Amino acid sequence: MGDGTTYRKSLSISKASLLAVICFLIGFVTRGNLGDLSSTKMILPTTQKDVDGEDPSPGALRNAQVIEIDDDDDSVHKDDDLGEKDVKNLAGGVTEEEMEEEKLNSEDSNALDKVGALGDEYLTELKFQLLSTAPRSVMYRNFASDADCDAIVEAARSRLHKSGLALKRGETLETTKNIRTSSGTFLTSKMEQSGALKRVEEKMARATHIPATHGEAYNILRYEIGQKYDSHYDMFDPSQYGPQRSQRVASFLLYLTTPDEGGETVFPLEGQNGLYRLRGIDYTSCEAGLKVKPRKGDALLFWSVHPNNTFDRSSLHGGCPVISGTKFVATKWIHDNRWTL
Repeated sequence: MGDGTTYRKSLSISKASLLAVICFLIGFVTRGNLGDLSSTKMILPTTQKDVDGEDPSPGALRNAQVIEIDDDDDSVHKDDDLGEKDVKNLAGGVTEEEMEEEKLNSEDSNALDKVGALGDEYLTELKFQLLSTAPRSVMYRNFASDADCDAIVEAARSRLHKSGLALKRGETLETTKNIRTSSGTFLTSKMEQSGALKRVEEKMARATHIPATHGEAYNILRYEIGQKYDSHYDMFDPSQYGPQRSQRVASFLLYLTTPDEGGETVFPLEGQNGLYRLRGIDYTSCEAGLKVKPRKGDALLFWSVHPNNTFDRSSLHGGCPVISGTKFVATKWIHDNRWTL
């Protein structure tokens, strides 16, 4: 451009497509024609859409559409003398069919590319709703099926006990006993026999682009009438909790039930100018900020850090008291590196 600005475009091409192009060039140079294109396949990536079906979602492209060229297309020149053996020799001993099979096998071996047992088509589409940029937060509607939510609840029900709380310097069990009044337990995908938690975990890895190995075990929580969790941070401030070998950078909440009333997740400091509410804040209040209503199967992702990995104070959040019904939620805390106990 005249102003000296450089514009670049990136091009992504599969190995199979690259080898097909090489075969084409060799055939063109050595034989003077295009060879037999009757079985040629073009691999076209499909796009992902947001909740409105227009813009690409943050997820990566996962699938490919295969278009076969019609044998009867007169616009394609064919050379019947160039058979499968010739194509195999030109490609270094591998036919296009074998290359395609190898590509599919490679994709199937990747855990992030496996379709869920219930036929969930999240490989090509993952609907979401942007809630806020302060904190960065996204809602995934109908993230999990009712059946999977029910299975997770049943797996956790017999293991529930009074929820614990990480203590800051100077705090005691007595002074913090009313901050978190829910019941809970920790579950891993191996502990949940139906496979529901494993499906959720694999899908969560796609949604966040962070491997499941970076997350703690799921904290399954039950909130009955009147129970709540006062506003708090999930990230551990070293000045209050001491040095951390690994830090929580994001939180993923899957709502397993829909309470009749109450139980919202509240962000009292939400918004670009929300930090002014920090002065004189009531950590028990659910009146100010952004409130997210829990709905069975929906998932909420929010970040505790800014893109530069610094602490985001607007990520302060809490669980409002349940007024009617029961609230179950599965929480996954995501770390900045592999999580180990």
